[in-house]
Amino acid sequence: MLQGAIIGGLVAFVVIVVQMVRMRGGATKVITASRRGPAEGRAALDAWVPPQAQVPATKLVNHFERFAWLALLGDLEALEREGASLTGGLSVTTQLQAIALAGLLAHRDEARDHEAMERVAERIASEGGVMLKLVRQLAEDLRALARAKAGHPLDPAARKRIHRRAKQSGPALKVVLLRFLTVATERAGEDASALRAEAETANRAF
Repeated sequence: MLQGAIIGGLVAFVVIVVQMVRMRGGATKVITASRRGPAEGRAALDAWVPPQAQVPATKLVNHFERFAWLALLGDLEALEREGASLTGGLSVTTQLQAIALAGLLAHRDEARDHEAMERVAERIASEGGVMLKLVRQLAEDLRALARAKAGHPLDPAARKRIHRRAKQSGPALKVVLLRFLTVATERAGEDASALRAEAETANRAF
């Protein structure tokens, strides 16, 4: 049993490493293309992770990066549209919509983004079962940051969890989550200088 657990752990580690290498390779292609112009950057992104209304669970991480890249490329209209048009299972849809809204709120101030984040968190809270506990937590934490951006007190536990998730995310999502953490912390009246520096460092790493 111990040998099986060790082998399982090694396989999981290899999968994660391969996935991160692919994320970095995709990021390099998008960055290289975007230096020639926004249209070229968007074309490279679409070639790497094509838009989909119904995203399979196996492509969830790729679409986290797609949505983060749409935010970083400044195509917020496409990000809003794609996030709102998602169909499919509750778990995948909730996670992607919450991440899309985090990307929007990290880069603009629109009441409809806050309202949409509330709806996403409420939906998973009411419809998600025990098996979706982690998805509910993600939506709750991102909603807590959205509320902090709106001027409410910042939940330190939510900030800590999202900060930890940012460190474990692909290169584009890492930047977006750090930016969201930064603006939420600033709006809550707290010092966000360390978070801002971390976000800038992550952005320069491309």
